[in-house]
Amino acid sequence: MNMKLLVWHGTNYIKKVLYSVIPLKIFIPIPSNIYIVPSKRCNAKCIMCLNWREKNPKELSLKIWKKTIDELARIAPYSKVNISGGEILLPGLLREIAFYAVKKLPYTGIVTNGFLLDKKMVKKVVAAGFSNVNISVDGNTEKTVNMIRGREYAFKTSLLAMELLTKEIKKSKSHTKVIIKPIVMGLNFHELPDLVCKAKKIGLQGVYFQPIEPIYNSKQTFEELKKSALWIQQKDKVKALDIINKLIKMKKEGYPIINEVSNLEELKDYFELRERDQKVQLKHCEIDLANLFLLFNGDITFCGSFPAIGNIRRTQIQDTLTSPFAQLLRRRIRNCGKIDVCKSTCKINKSIFQQARLFFMLNR
Repeated sequence: MNMKLLVWHGTNYIKKVLYSVIPLKIFIPIPSNIYIVPSKRCNAKCIMCLNWREKNPKELSLKIWKKTIDELARIAPYSKVNISGGEILLPGLLREIAFYAVKKLPYTGIVTNGFLLDKKMVKKVVAAGFSNVNISVDGNTEKTVNMIRGREYAFKTSLLAMELLTKEIKKSKSHTKVIIKPIVMGLNFHELPDLVCKAKKIGLQGVYFQPIEPIYNSKQTFEELKKSALWIQQKDKVKALDIINKLIKMKKEGYPIINEVSNLEELKDYFELRERDQKVQLKHCEIDLANLFLLFNGDITFCGSFPAIGNIRRTQIQDTLTSPFAQLLRRRIRNCGKIDVCKSTCKINKSIFQQARLFFMLNR
């Protein structure tokens, strides 16, 4: 066990607790989860995202991203880093950013649709030492996955990627974890238990569910989402409730579901599958004390629902975290009214034990 890692995260957690009670600058923790999104470019045409429609999206240079990654290596050497897009394994800039990051930040993982993970790329990814490879697969049948991802080869290529990764990891005795991240929605909820079974059969380390949100890079509201085919419809709610209960049962039986039982239970409220207990008090959001997002345009942000606190083209991350404007936003985040509908895996509040279990599952 790496004692420096334990001491760093322990100290950081104490700062987080202290800052939540006494919001002084000296107690501001370094985010333990850092999400890098260097581009919108993508080779899929997902129905829940409009990034792929953007022609020639603007991107920052590799020099800027290297400088940012070097700073992260100094101030957050033990933070969990996830790099996504767009599609992070597209040739050129995105791929270079990912492979540079894993050299500097040992707890770096990537999110990919798996379309480019042929035998050659699988060998490179595993040899690079990424802590985890998250593959976006949203169902257990060719019809469903191809429809959601907008490509007729989506299911076959993603499935092949999972199998190739598993074989190469076993062959090379790598510690890289392979995870699939399905987005739960009205179009696929009925296939999710079978998808978990498939993940177990292939030998994947986990399935991490997150619910559908308003279409990415669009102006769709949450109310508009609930009226769309992506939402679980009224006629399907009883069946959906049974499916979530089945997933909870599978979790307790040892199937590789990463979500905590409490998180799966919250899906019932999110999709309005049961009457909500009005006595349950909403928690204060503390996303700013755990997470940081670095976006394609350089923006540094705690959450997409709030303005950026800085930009990597102009400011150092460490200075930005302690700026007066960041302090103001932290106070606003505490009382955010959206916490009840923030169920993305990157946003949900986790206890120290949940955070530790997830971190060491991905990095042991």
